[in-house]
Amino acid sequence: MATARISRFVVGVAVATALAVPTIVTAQNGSTFVVEFDRTGPPEFEIDPVTGQQIQVGGAFLNPCTKEFVDVLGATTITIVDTLDNKGNRKIDVKTVTKGTGAGWTAIDPITLLQMFSGKVYAFSESQSFIVKAPVGTLSQAFESDFFDKIAMKGAGKIDNWMIRARFRIKIAADGTIMVNLVRLTQGDGCKG
Repeated sequence: MATARISRFVVGVAVATALAVPTIVTAQNGSTFVVEFDRTGPPEFEIDPVTGQQIQVGGAFLNPCTKEFVDVLGATTITIVDTLDNKGNRKIDVKTVTKGTGAGWTAIDPITLLQMFSGKVYAFSESQSFIVKAPVGTLSQAFESDFFDKIAMKGAGKIDNWMIRARFRIKIAADGTIMVNLVRLTQGDGCKG
């Protein structure tokens, strides 16, 4: 008789515990990517087919504060976790950390054809995190989204601060494969002082 009571008690506690603790995630897919970028050397330009305007697509940036060129090297680590809760709600968590340096230069030496560096150095370290929520039942559907990362280029002085914008694209295939690529690095809006 005592054995039957203990068995019913243990089964009852197990069932009550299972009902009391909600299932938080029923499906999850995550990946971490390191996207390196190298914007060094003479600026490279193309004509934008949509606007007809000349846009910079490669090479050093022009510092709007000092009017010198800045070679930029860095990397962005992007962590993406794609989850589906027990109600079918899809949530995509994105975390980014961007680090790197820039080196200022004023001209190209006509003899060596190398940049003449000014000695100005720009270090940057940025991070952000955000969540994208998708409609119920979309975990097995393809997903694509772009996001922007602002990179603050901080010089030695208070008046030598400016921005670069990085545009990234996240693609999640219907089978759960996650891909990330850097679409473009562009000059920010003017000198931030």
